[in-house]
Amino acid sequence: IFFNLNNNGYEFINREKENSFYVDFENAEPFAGEYASISERGKWCVINKFGEELFEKSYSFIKPIASNIFYAQERAHYGLYNLDGSIIAEPIYDKINLIDTDIIQVVKEGKIGYIRCDGSWVFNPF
Repeated sequence: IFFNLNNNGYEFINREKENSFYVDFENAEPFAGEYASISERGKWCVINKFGEELFEKSYSFIKPIASNIFYAQERAHYGLYNLDGSIIAEPIYDKINLIDTDIIQVVKEGKIGYIRCDGSWVFNPF
């Protein structure tokens, strides 16, 4: 599935250049593996490769970061969530980066920590 901006918004198109989900989105991010981020009225959620929303649009921003793991912005901070929307890491971080397939870097007030995708700490400086 490819990502495209048209006159009506963002769409996901197939190889035949047809809109895969027959809908245009106000804003969107391309697919990362099985998932993509979409927004309507300023609220973001995640869709699967069938165009199905995985949970209610409620985040300021959300994006796939690893297999079945998403980082989301709530106000000015970021947190980590799993596929069903459960919190892995509270939205208290200034920045989140994927370092390896299972290691995520979190930054808060200049301190850097490392967390696994299951929520366990590799290094916790906080």
